[in-house]
Amino acid sequence: MSRSDKINISVAFCGQRYWCEVMRAQLSREGINSAVIRPAPANFLKRLWWIIVFLCYYRRRYSVLHIVGIGSKVREAKWAHLTNMLTVWQWIGSDVLKLDNLSRKATTSKAKRKLLKSCCGNSSVRLAVSSSLKGELAKHGIETKVLGHITDKVLATCEHLPEIPGVLSYWTDNGASFFNCSLIFDLARCFPQIRFRIVGTKGKGLDAPPNVEFCGWLEDMSEVFRQTTVYIRIVPHDGSPMMVPESLARGKYVIYSLPFPHCERGRTLDEVKAKLEKLLEKREPNFAGAEFVRKKINPQENTARLIRIYQEGMANKSANKS
Repeated sequence: MSRSDKINISVAFCGQRYWCEVMRAQLSREGINSAVIRPAPANFLKRLWWIIVFLCYYRRRYSVLHIVGIGSKVREAKWAHLTNMLTVWQWIGSDVLKLDNLSRKATTSKAKRKLLKSCCGNSSVRLAVSSSLKGELAKHGIETKVLGHITDKVLATCEHLPEIPGVLSYWTDNGASFFNCSLIFDLARCFPQIRFRIVGTKGKGLDAPPNVEFCGWLEDMSEVFRQTTVYIRIVPHDGSPMMVPESLARGKYVIYSLPFPHCERGRTLDEVKAKLEKLLEKREPNFAGAEFVRKKINPQENTARLIRIYQEGMANKSANKS
């Protein structure tokens, strides 16, 4: 794709900040002007200021509004519809659960109708990061295209396993229960000689065993991965978590509650404990997992496909207006 083919595309990202920043950086490498804007606030006066800035600045500079992580809010798209911007909705995982919650609660059926009306309009493009999410959204009448996450982190080099085995997990500050912290703590008690490192949170208010270390949010994960033998992710629902293929790309072993190539599957304490005990004895990296990621996950191809999706969406929007 030549630079001239991209010249009319400019993207304002809004929503889940981490993935917005990752996608902005990837598009910037392709020469596409992009920015990340904060979501519309709930407070009336702050929202009014957001609307003024959005309509007077962002709509003039950007042709696409890409919303990452949907939930139940439609404020951003509502104002995008008053502009000539193409609206792109992208579901990334637990945001689909919020849509499920709207379906179960009769009192919020109006909110669900508003969401469906906004994201299913003719001027919208709808994306899901995995085939499983695509199937879940289809049950709500939302047809999507599958586009995996765009990040260069999966281009990591396969590493030697550490001499002293270590375990890695990821939680968010407000998502310890979603990421099954109690199971991880029980595992740590079963393996008191093994260091368990948790990234993404400081673990405030959690009663963790002494061999659990909270690392908080890390921009550079290299040192933590160097000390890792096994990455564990036990969740009830997921989209396309990049720490799974990133761990595989680095030659690490993975225990995951959902099916994924070259990962061990486990959901209960007994299952995960048995799998972990065997994996901690490994001395050779997970070469098969690293090779799978190298061959099957290509962020450059995903970026190029996203650009084509933008172009097709803009062309369809123009055709519908004429």
